[in-house]
Order: sequence, then structure tokens, then C-alpha cells
Amino acid sequence: MYYTYAYLREDGTPYYIGKGSGDRINKNHGRPCNKPPLDRRIKLKTNLTEEESFRHEEYMIACMVVWTWELVFFIIKVMGAKEKVV
Repeated sequence: MYYTYAYLREDGTPYYIGKGSGDRINKNHGRPCNKPPLDRRIKLKTNLTEEESFRHEEYMIACMVVWTWELVFFIIKVMGAKEKVV
């Protein structure tokens, strides 16, 4: 069985989404980032087939991208509003 997982920053926001089986969440191979402490490694969805885990990983990455761009646009909007007021 497979699962999807996330690595979290100190503030609880995800910076890496992956899929794996067994102890993959704790292994170093093939990852473009450093592992966080154990309390910031979470399994998102478990008991998946490999295909389901691929699809869920893609979905979660897409959610991260959308959330990131929404945050960027919000910051630009807020900063723009502050600059106009000042």
C-alpha cells in the first residue's frame, strides 16, 4: 500500500509533498529538499494504490501552487494598498 505525505515548515505550512510506501517518508533518496524533524512529517492519505497515490500527490502539489499564488497576490494587494495610503 502507498501513501502521500508532506513536510511542514515551523509554521505548519507544507513545503514538500511526496508519495511512498514503507518508510519512504523518513528516507533521503531522491528528494530535492531536507527532511524536517519527525513532528513535521505527516502522512496525508494512506492505504492507496500506486495510481491513487500519484493522483493524490499531483492534486496536493496543485493545491500548494494555487495557495502560494493566492498568497502572493494577497501580499501584493495589501502592500499596494498600504503604498497608496501612505
